[in-house]
Amino acid sequence: MKKSKIGAAIAAFSICVGLSSMNTFAKVNSILVNDTTSQKIYEYNYTDLSDSFEQSMLGHPAVLYNDYSSKIGKFGIYAFYDDTNKYVDFAKTQDAFEQAMLHGETSFNIDSFTESSSAPLLTTNPTTVTDVTVQGSSVQYVDKTVGGSTGGDTGNNSDDFQVISIE
Repeated sequence: MKKSKIGAAIAAFSICVGLSSMNTFAKVNSILVNDTTSQKIYEYNYTDLSDSFEQSMLGHPAVLYNDYSSKIGKFGIYAFYDDTNKYVDFAKTQDAFEQAMLHGETSFNIDSFTESSSAPLLTTNPTTVTDVTVQGSSVQYVDKTVGGSTGGDTGNNSDDFQVISIE
């Protein structure tokens, strides 16, 4: 089971990399991995990760992609972050991709999917993520605050409004 999750995650990333070469204005800005042991959500810039993946395929050092691969091997992909400032649930995106393939669709545009109003957003957005970058030949981790609002239009953000009593 774990092998199929790893394979699916790598296949999904490969699909994303292939799509990015067709569309230079990619909507997906980053890929997030939720490390449940350290309680950190790692954010990998999509363009940087794609470049590192290409370096890996050419047999060159690919520090960022190696770090990413080690984390998805343990935890899988958690979400995509797209340029409309929303976190899209990866598992539900993967399900939509599989359904499209089962119904004979020959293409699945990840950017169109994440940009659609029906994109499956995370129920709760992270409040902080750990930005993963490379400086020289080493990986750097920098925590950044990203908000943490509730995904989707649920209308139930208890921090914003609270009924204390009704008379």
